[in-house]
Amino acid sequence: MGMAKGIKSALKDHKEKIQGPHFLFSAENPKHPEKNELKMDHNQVLGHLRGAGHDAHSVNGHYGAPEKSIAVYGVSPEHAEKLHGVASKLGQDSSIYSTGKKHEMRFHHGNDAGKKVHGEGTVWHKEKPKDMFTTLPGGRDHFTHNFDFDKSESGMEDYKEFKKSEKESPKESLKAGDKIPQCYKEEASKGFDVLFRVKIKGEDKLTDGIYLHMSLKIFKDRKEFDLEEIKKIVKDYNIAPPPVKDLHFKTTILKSERNGQEYHMLIIEGLDDKYKKLYDHFKDVGTVYKKFLAHITINKSIYDDIEKNGLKPEDVKFGPLLIEAGPGNTICRLGKSEDLEKGFKNKLASVALGTAGLLSNPANTPAPQAPKMNPTPSAYSTQKMLRTIASVESNNGKNMNHKPTAHGTAYGKWALMPDTIHETINMSPKLKAKYGKATKLQGQDLQHYMQDNPGLEDQVAEQHIKRLEHHFGQDPKKIGYGWNQGITGTNRALKEKKDIDSHPYTQKILNDWSKEK
Repeated sequence: MGMAKGIKSALKDHKEKIQGPHFLFSAENPKHPEKNELKMDHNQVLGHLRGAGHDAHSVNGHYGAPEKSIAVYGVSPEHAEKLHGVASKLGQDSSIYSTGKKHEMRFHHGNDAGKKVHGEGTVWHKEKPKDMFTTLPGGRDHFTHNFDFDKSESGMEDYKEFKKSEKESPKESLKAGDKIPQCYKEEASKGFDVLFRVKIKGEDKLTDGIYLHMSLKIFKDRKEFDLEEIKKIVKDYNIAPPPVKDLHFKTTILKSERNGQEYHMLIIEGLDDKYKKLYDHFKDVGTVYKKFLAHITINKSIYDDIEKNGLKPEDVKFGPLLIEAGPGNTICRLGKSEDLEKGFKNKLASVALGTAGLLSNPANTPAPQAPKMNPTPSAYSTQKMLRTIASVESNNGKNMNHKPTAHGTAYGKWALMPDTIHETINMSPKLKAKYGKATKLQGQDLQHYMQDNPGLEDQVAEQHIKRLEHHFGQDPKKIGYGWNQGITGTNRALKEKKDIDSHPYTQKILNDWSKEK
């Protein structure tokens, strides 16, 4: 009994300390390895801090991928500055200092170097979420600090009009008739929502804890979408807050096709087709509807006011496009607000929530000696690209004895890596419904499963190549490089203007491409 009480007391102690001043950062997987001066791993950093007298502890989290971080309790602002310096010298993208109530995430390297994002409040989860959380020692207490990625010290002054504080714009308590069904709140707390926040006649709340918004797409799981893919769609289609002068709004009461509940809604007519295109691109994953219906779910007070007094287009204001992991928890800001950010010169880069670099390390810089080949884009076809990759990877299935790597052993004539197989199946409801078991398999178990399901390899390869085509167009060089280095690695290489044409794998692709018909 004494030991059990001691353990319970220690766990309670961690939860109490995290609600006071503390610092969060990671020594693992630096996003900027070239800036890693200290060359220390997690245990070495933890030991060093404890040796220096800090109350430092190992915590686990999941921000796009599992990560091990360090929580340091009882940190003063002066000590926080020194710890930010440690995180920077470890090559980390960012680190967090919190008073327990208010938080500051500071970025150290890359395009966001020097920027700070602030937040207030912490969400404690009764059950472990699928993503975006940190777990305290003992494994029972899971939390997520709230950060407002819509603001940073680099700008966003014009956005203040959209998000006034409670003191500046006091809200009355919701009326009894304004209560939103609990199932709506529960669903909103679990998913990832691509949305525009909205104000209607100055009101911005649907209900306690949930802002008025227009959703373009709701994902149920972080694995269902690729952030870079969404950003590319937003850029390609120029998806920005819709100009209200072109819109018409109509009130209605609709019964949900999923839960049978009735909701007061504001239907949006006149919306450009580009907003539907984002939904259509991901129509097979996440929350799926029979058709895309642009709308804002409203409460009864707003509904009754519009019915009585009408609504002019200028009464509706759209904020910037966001991705939220639960109501109000913005993890990424996309594009810019035309209505609310006129004159905003420094575009705020979209940022994924987390204290460590969540992306894979940059691809190796190739030696730029090889001659460049430039195939004609008009000659492109998906099947020709697949044949070319199969030729490079396995001599068209003649040599499929792939060597083990740190990321697992590739499978088949296209050398599909385990992560690619898992991710592709997870992103396709049809594949997941039939082959979902494969996403939980590794090593020989996965190899045997692929062998026992002929045709699955072809389907995964075709789905993956389509995804690459969406990102990189009909460009054999970029698609080939992407097959070898991944979407994130390719986007990074292009951003850093690396010579991907001269990469050895790209050269192999171009050589075999020229031989394919």
